[in-house]
Amino acid sequence: MALAASLLPPAASAAEADIGASGDALLPAPTPLTATQTLYLDVTLNRSPRGLLPFSLDAGRLMAPASTLRQLGFSVRGEAPLPLDALGGVVVRYDAALQTLALDAPLSQLTLPTTLLERAAAPTPVASASPGALLNYDVYASHNQDAGNLALTTQWRVFGLGRGVLESTQLLRTYQEGRSGHWRGESVRLDSHWELDFPDSATTLTVGDFFSGFVDWSRPVRMGGVQIGRNYGLQPYRVLTPTPTFLGEAVVPSSVELYVDGLRQYNGEVPVGPFQLAAQPGISGAGNAQVVITDAYGRMQTVDFAFYGAQQLLAKGLTDWSLGVGRMRREYGIHSFAYDTPVLVSGTWRHGVSNRFTAEAHAEGGGGVANAGAGGWWLLGPGGVFNAAYAGSRVNGREGGQWALGYSWNNRRVNVNAATRRTHGDYRDLGALQEALPPDVTDQLTLGLTLGRAGAISASYLRLSYPDGDDNRYASLFWNKTFSARWSAYLSFNQDLSDRDDRSVYLSVSASLGRNRQSSVSAQRNGDRRLYAVDVSQPVPGDGSQGGFGWRLQARDGDGGAGGLAELGWLNRVGRYALGASRQGDA
Repeated sequence: MALAASLLPPAASAAEADIGASGDALLPAPTPLTATQTLYLDVTLNRSPRGLLPFSLDAGRLMAPASTLRQLGFSVRGEAPLPLDALGGVVVRYDAALQTLALDAPLSQLTLPTTLLERAAAPTPVASASPGALLNYDVYASHNQDAGNLALTTQWRVFGLGRGVLESTQLLRTYQEGRSGHWRGESVRLDSHWELDFPDSATTLTVGDFFSGFVDWSRPVRMGGVQIGRNYGLQPYRVLTPTPTFLGEAVVPSSVELYVDGLRQYNGEVPVGPFQLAAQPGISGAGNAQVVITDAYGRMQTVDFAFYGAQQLLAKGLTDWSLGVGRMRREYGIHSFAYDTPVLVSGTWRHGVSNRFTAEAHAEGGGGVANAGAGGWWLLGPGGVFNAAYAGSRVNGREGGQWALGYSWNNRRVNVNAATRRTHGDYRDLGALQEALPPDVTDQLTLGLTLGRAGAISASYLRLSYPDGDDNRYASLFWNKTFSARWSAYLSFNQDLSDRDDRSVYLSVSASLGRNRQSSVSAQRNGDRRLYAVDVSQPVPGDGSQGGFGWRLQARDGDGGAGGLAELGWLNRVGRYALGASRQGDA
């Protein structure tokens, strides 16, 4: 997008000497000279200071060396000095008494570097660590008329020993089988790993349990082994997605303002020449921007642009990747050290080829499975984002493939998301080694619309079809509306398209009671069962607060009988606590 700021300067005063585009010299009558006179003049180009530069006065004509003209931005050939009155379209103001030279030139005559306008980058923090350890814990106890349960989830971490972090999570549980049954205990290790971070290269090495790398058209698996890959979480200051940019040019020094959807995002100065201005990171979907240029003479020019921000793409030049080797985890959450025998390999790669295209590839293999594929994301200008991919597999001589297509577009009022994945042949991936076969068909469609005073509505469709013949299709409809600062309503409808009797409807009306207290009245139907509830609550203050109490009261009635619940929460510097009792019918 080009933005023109070709604003002509005011006419020169009578006290200045001009050389017009016609080349006619309007210099004061010079004193006859018998030799060329060298001058060092204080030069401004289109009102922008360029410092002290050499010129010469030869028989009343002001001459400029080729090197001086190139330094000013003019495109000239050869090394012979050129008279300034021979530069087409250039207005020259030479003041012999003050030894100054003012040039006004059209940008078509100049070759100037593009000025990048951006916010001042915050200084990159330097990470440091000292030896230490922490323990997170979550204790949950419950009891009803039939049985009791006590569970402890823990996470411990040791850090600062070298540059790595050692971490592990566990679950310990004791429970009663029946009112008169014996109490039984069990414990299971969940995840354990050692991580070594390299912030300068945004890379992390993991030894232990990890998820394999994946893209939208592949499935991750739990593995135990070694993984290395990009971790941009180590560089939170880096902008990962393309940001809309606006190109323009200023004939004279000017101030530039950028407005996106009516909100000012940038205000700064720009010198003479072309400039590039980037919008704030995080903008998603179609929008409108305005660039306002105010030149040195106070004149304003406004140019409107349409743009599209895509969060699914990587910015040009950025690469995200991972490579893992190990064995697949088995019966996670049930057994602590159960791993399959075959050694597996999984690698993922994504690269921002340009701000409009991101390429990606994924490959995995082991246990008789070989799977590889490639795809990409395309920004279609204001038309949204399109993605496509294809993967092929080979298992014990049987081959198969999977193709995927997707499209998304939104403009903050309307949003559209559509995606489909289809397999053919005997397509398999690493997940199939544990009998979790990939679906034959995966279809997703979501349409959303903001209705202004009528609220917002969205509809979705989902289909999952598996090789065993199980074909699931669901349709959903959602509506919400905020009536005022205190009142709001929410409605949802879900229908299993394969079973007309399997549907659910939920309606809720909420009101703010002030002092952070909330209330709601809701009605719900799941199949043939109905449930009605009245709820009043005051949430526990957030973790960033000084702490305090919260509570909740609910009364219920429906096909399961009358009942209700009462809960009390408390937050202090040591932890968060909750206590509650619930009753529904005879339970």
